[in-house]
Amino acid sequence: MPVRSDLVAEVLRELYVLSGTETPSAEDDAVVDIGIDQAMAELQERQIAYWDVTDIPHAVMRGLSLVVQGNVGRKFLPEMTVQECEALRDQGMRRIREVIAMQSDHQPVPQNYF
Repeated sequence: MPVRSDLVAEVLRELYVLSGTETPSAEDDAVVDIGIDQAMAELQERQIAYWDVTDIPHAVMRGLSLVVQGNVGRKFLPEMTVQECEALRDQGMRRIREVIAMQSDHQPVPQNYF
C-alpha cells in the first residue's frame, strides 16, 4: 500500500513540480506534508478517513491526492485560481466518498426503497 512519501511524490508530479523518477526537495516535501496534514485532519474530523498515511489504501489514493493538490496547488502554481483549487478538492472528496460508500468487498451498498 502507498505511504506518505508516495502521496507526496504523486501530488508533486500531478502539479508538474517533479518529473518521472525525480525525488522531491526537502522544501517541496515540507509544503506537501502540511497539505496532507490538513487533508487528513479534515477527513478524520468528518469521520471519513479509515486509514493512516503510513498505509493508504489504493482505492483512496487518487482522491486523497486531488484533495492535497487543492490544498497546496497555489504554493507551486501561483497562476491557479482559488476556484481551480476548490474544484480539485471537491473532486477528490467525491472520489473518497465513493470508496467509503462501498462495502469492504467493494460492492455498492444495497438500498431499500419503500
